[in-house]
Amino acid sequence: MSDVSQSEDRVADLHFQLSSADRRMLLSELRAGPLRINEAAKRLGMTSTEVLRQIQRLSEARLLVKEADGRYGLTLYAMLILDTTLTPDFVSRNREYFLSHDASLLPTEFRSRLGELSGGKLPNSELDSLNKVMEIFRSAKTTIDVMVDRGLDLGGQIMKERLMEGVKVRWLLHPDRLSELAPDLRSAPRLPEIRSSAKLCGAVVQTDKEAAVTLRFHDGTMSTIGFFGSDASFMKWASDLFTYEWNRAKIWHP
Repeated sequence: MSDVSQSEDRVADLHFQLSSADRRMLLSELRAGPLRINEAAKRLGMTSTEVLRQIQRLSEARLLVKEADGRYGLTLYAMLILDTTLTPDFVSRNREYFLSHDASLLPTEFRSRLGELSGGKLPNSELDSLNKVMEIFRSAKTTIDVMVDRGLDLGGQIMKERLMEGVKVRWLLHPDRLSELAPDLRSAPRLPEIRSSAKLCGAVVQTDKEAAVTLRFHDGTMSTIGFFGSDASFMKWASDLFTYEWNRAKIWHP
C-alpha cells in the first residue's frame, strides 16, 4: 500500500472513530485525566464491557494509551486532535510525528492553525533534515530567521557567511547558547539581530523562500526533524510563530 493510501485510510479511520457519540464522550472524560475502565463506566453510565470495547477501538487508532497503573489516558496525538478547531486531517496524516511531539506547548492560536502546515513535508531522517536546513540557508536571498534552543554547528557557520554577503539574519536562541557564542559574536565583523528566550515552544528556520518547523518531544527536548514548506500558508504560520516568540524575547546587546 502506498504512503498516500495509508494516509487516506488513517484519515478515514479517524473520522470514523470520532463519529461515535460514545467514543467522543469517553475522550472528553479522559481530557481531565486518565481513568480505569470501571471509573469511566461509572462516569458515562455505560457497562464496563462497552467501555472496554470503545477503549480498544480508540487504542488501535492511537488515541489512547494504557498507563503502568492500569489507567487509560489520551496520547499527545489525541490531545491535539481534540484541541484543534480546524480539520484534523493534517494531524491524522502525520500521526506518528504528533504521537511523539508535544504540540500542546504551542500557543492556542497556532495549535488551531496547524492545518496551515498541510503543504509541508517531513524528511525521512535526521540527516535529510539537516541537509535540507543547510540548503535553505544557502538559497536565501534577503532574509534568514532562526529560532532554536540548541547549537546549529555547520548551520551557524553558513549563517555567518550569508550575513557577510548581505543577507539579513535574525537569531532567537536559548540564553545558555547565547553565553557560549557571545565571545565569537562580539568579534564578528557583522552581527545578526539576536534575542534570547528560555521557553521556546518549538524551532523555526525561515528565509524569503522556504521555512522549516519542528516541535519538542514529550520530554521537552527539541526534535531535529520537522516539516518543510514553501507555500504561502506554511510560510505565514512559520513567520507568525517566529514573530510571536521574537516579540516576547530579550534583546541581546553586544
